[in-house]
Amino acid sequence: MQQQKASVQDTGNTPHSDSAVPRNQNLCESDWGLLIRLADSLRAKAFNELFGGKIKISLSKIRVLTYFFLHDGQKPIMKKLSADLNYSSGAISQIVDTLVADGLLKRIGSSTDLRSVYVGLTPKGLRAREQFIRYVNQKLQIGFEKIDPDAQKCFHQILSEITNKITTI
Repeated sequence: MQQQKASVQDTGNTPHSDSAVPRNQNLCESDWGLLIRLADSLRAKAFNELFGGKIKISLSKIRVLTYFFLHDGQKPIMKKLSADLNYSSGAISQIVDTLVADGLLKRIGSSTDLRSVYVGLTPKGLRAREQFIRYVNQKLQIGFEKIDPDAQKCFHQILSEITNKITTI
């Protein structure tokens, strides 16, 4: 019986397989592909609804704005923003310039170090953040409404565990 259980876990087809047994690579690729599609779809639809085509929104702009939307109230220096998003300093500067021109971000000079420039959301950017969060929450609630509450908790727990393990590697 023990041998049969191990062979089932080796396929990666069981939802609660032993963490010591590697998951099937195709399932992992499918999982991360689904997560990326979900995140990209939510972001793209949310930004399209927020700006309704009034602001040309590239994937780079979406990444930068999402960073600010998820880091409530933080005003990082350009160097940190560049490092956190894995963009060159020149690229992040150009992206921030366009978002400043769109009225969503502002540059803030440091009073103690003239070389440091902080970046933060403008009042328009803060309103966009609130609308973005409300939109994403609303769409996720619609997506979850027909899913069993225990399955929802399990989904959340699994996402949390995977996120914690990956970010501490």
